[in-house]
Amino acid sequence: MKTKIISTLLILLSNILFGQNFTQDYFEYRRPSWEKQVTEDEKKAVNPKIDSMMFKASGRHMWEIDVQKEKQNALDNIHYYKNIMKLKGLDIDKLNDYILIEESTIGGDWSLATYKNGIVILDKQYFSYSLNLDDTNSIILNNSFLKKYNSIDKKDPRSILFHLAINNKTDEIEDLAVKEMNFRKPEYEPTKQFEVIIYNNKSTKKIRLCYLHELLTDVYK
Repeated sequence: MKTKIISTLLILLSNILFGQNFTQDYFEYRRPSWEKQVTEDEKKAVNPKIDSMMFKASGRHMWEIDVQKEKQNALDNIHYYKNIMKLKGLDIDKLNDYILIEESTIGGDWSLATYKNGIVILDKQYFSYSLNLDDTNSIILNNSFLKKYNSIDKKDPRSILFHLAINNKTDEIEDLAVKEMNFRKPEYEPTKQFEVIIYNNKSTKKIRLCYLHELLTDVYK
């Protein structure tokens, strides 16, 4: 595990020295998740006996283990996005901008999250894929994200998000996420989640990440 992390960090350092790309930008985007300061209250909330055992076994406190997990999670996500682009023979670190929409079927405890369906929009071109979460190597190309790509179906959240993305209406996607979150009632349990990654290496905010649910059809106009 340590060797894997060190190798990836060396690649990131090389990217910093020789130019920016998605790998570096995403790693920097995720950096606050492990650089956040742990408060004294959070430390006190940790079971001292378990923390003592963890420290003896690993030389790290429990909250420091979480930091390492956050870094590894960022590296795993980078690897995952690279594999998606490789489906079309693309090098993610040579792309200047793209939008990725990924749908997960979820339950109250995420027990139903077994499949993902996604689509990548590159300018006016796009390709879709699917993934069985029981096998992370099962990413395959398909053309089943939408039945119709040339017209919008306002009752279909996939269709709404695709047409906003293909027309580069990224601000509207972010606004829609906020509207849906404010519209949703606490007791509402979504069955589908849409993760939208908006990447533009020439923008001040290179990476934007939005989460929406099927309820977005009720607030989209």
